Amino acid sequence: MSLQGKVGWSRGLTKESDERLAQAAKTRSKTVTQQFRSGQRTPWSKGLTHLNDKRLADYRQNLIEGFKEGVYIPWAKGRTKETDERIAAMAINVSRTMTQKEVRDRLDSLKRLSDDEILRRLSGVPGIRLVGGLDEYRSGKDRCLQVECSSCCTIQKKSLIEAMTGRCGTCSPGGSQAQVEIDRYVRSCGFDTNISSRDVIPPYEIDTHIPELNFGIEYNGLYFHSTIFKNKKYHSQKTEMCAKVDTTLMHIFEDEWRDKQEIVKSMISHRLGIAQRKIGARKCHVASISKGDRKKFFETNHIDGDVKSSYCAALVTDTGEIVACMSLRRPLHKKYGASLEVARFCTSLYTSVPGALGRLTRWALSKAEEDGYQGLITYVDTRHGTGKGYRSSGWAQTGATPDRFWWTDGRHRIDRFKIRADKAAGLSESDVAAEHGVVKIWGCPNLVFELKIA
Repeated sequence: MSLQGKVGWSRGLTKESDERLAQAAKTRSKTVTQQFRSGQRTPWSKGLTHLNDKRLADYRQNLIEGFKEGVYIPWAKGRTKETDERIAAMAINVSRTMTQKEVRDRLDSLKRLSDDEILRRLSGVPGIRLVGGLDEYRSGKDRCLQVECSSCCTIQKKSLIEAMTGRCGTCSPGGSQAQVEIDRYVRSCGFDTNISSRDVIPPYEIDTHIPELNFGIEYNGLYFHSTIFKNKKYHSQKTEMCAKVDTTLMHIFEDEWRDKQEIVKSMISHRLGIAQRKIGARKCHVASISKGDRKKFFETNHIDGDVKSSYCAALVTDTGEIVACMSLRRPLHKKYGASLEVARFCTSLYTSVPGALGRLTRWALSKAEEDGYQGLITYVDTRHGTGKGYRSSGWAQTGATPDRFWWTDGRHRIDRFKIRADKAAGLSESDVAAEHGVVKIWGCPNLVFELKIA
């Protein structure tokens, strides 16, 4: 009661401006340090992560949102060792440390398990035997341990982490079961493959690589490829890295292989150039089709299924079979309002129809002109294609979108428009996502193609 109305002596002071506070801070720091070293104190979060503790999950999310919205700014942003004394001092210390061989050796020895400990850990792993590489070992991620498979006697270099799985790359190729299934399908088509290859864009891995075609396939599990584990550029950067070494990369999401496997296999066979049958577009006639036929065709043959459209036409054989289809709609983005958008185009499963895109493009141009549009626009998902067919049909690439994303619960992908901020309820996009138990999973950019009416 006697303190009411009075101001504390240290109000407005800091350890930088007051010697008493500076001394108290030093004493406190020394005491706490000793308590942690003696084990009297332990960090409250020891052994916890954002995956199993709500406090850390909330803290992590607040940081992500804060940095995204500019509330928090990294202290070193825009600063260099030339402009900031702290960074300069850090650079000097790092340089000095890394140039001292004895210090580097000491750091390596601290990270290194003893030979006995490595042998103990591998002794309980069935099916393998350590035959060499101990002298090169520095950490659990180094691929230096020589391990022999007891079944096929193959000797492979593995990291300690890989060796402890007991998996042989020859008897049981790496990766998930779905990845192995995709690789086996490509092999069944008559092509040699390298599974889990690190030769294309080292040190990164390509799940299935077909050297003969400079073509790779990535299988992306929804949980482990979500933003919990992968950043938003992970998939598009891999595609770009492959392109720089003249290799095209196709990405397949877990739900696509699980739920639309025949469509995925058909897409792969097209990329391999081995469609089961070939029907020339000139042998077909162009015909408008009903909403029901359109929906059935795209749900059966297009990886993204059907979508609402204003017009739809198909290439139909003399027997009445639809072998290719194109639908048109008003553009979703206002800046392309002068053009009519190609919403969907594909051929039937395992069927090559040379000239189909060109012929249906001419039909689409006539529809656009008839309705007063100036041309056509469409998008090509670089997860699956490069737009080569559109270029061959006279289209011009005019741009690219940012990387696409979906929401996922680890089992399914959900359209990005299904999870949005609720301003009326005062909920941000992150709040709504948390309520639904979903996180983002990123894909690749779309290429924008346009074709003007002459």
